Amino acid sequence: MMKKRLYMERRTLLFGESINASARTCRLALMALLIVPLVGCKLLNTSAGMPDKQGRVRFAKHNFSAYCFNTYECRVDYDNYRHADIQAGKRSPPVPSDWSKSADAGYGGIRNFPDPATVIWRSLDGVHHETYVDIGRIFSSEQVVHRVPPKEIKMDGAVLSPDVILAVDDREIRVYMRAMIPLNYPKKPSNPYSFFEDDLILVHSKKY
Repeated sequence: MMKKRLYMERRTLLFGESINASARTCRLALMALLIVPLVGCKLLNTSAGMPDKQGRVRFAKHNFSAYCFNTYECRVDYDNYRHADIQAGKRSPPVPSDWSKSADAGYGGIRNFPDPATVIWRSLDGVHHETYVDIGRIFSSEQVVHRVPPKEIKMDGAVLSPDVILAVDDREIRVYMRAMIPLNYPKKPSNPYSFFEDDLILVHSKKY
């Protein structure tokens, strides 16, 4: 089955990753309207589930993106799609200072779980690396990773399928999760639309 992109308008970054400025806007609107269709937003796996009394949420699908930093050559394949592709001899930039706020996953509708991601890259010292990252093992519980206390979660609010983000950085690979957790009240009283928490959370890291 052909996968669909969440991204509608794309711009190519130096590190070979495509992103869409409207992707998160669509998700925010979906959080606000739950299952109401939106013009310009593709409704892919919109809901992971509902929180239980302990604040746990299970997910059956996820979104994915890969980023390469501080490498010479970098390729990441997952779910039969190449998510990052930096040719030999080209150097990817360092991690942007605001990356943790902007990092997003745009390849959606992935059922748990495909074969491990294949990662091939050269670190800054020129050493060639090749490994497999088992996303299914890392998230074997199929529970959304978040830090929101149960008492702050809107228990009857839908939780969108989470983002899984893989970052290659020199000799290290890190895997993160970002999920939009609905809140009982706005984080910022002056902003009635700040009704969710979506921290980027490090779940796995390994140095090579």
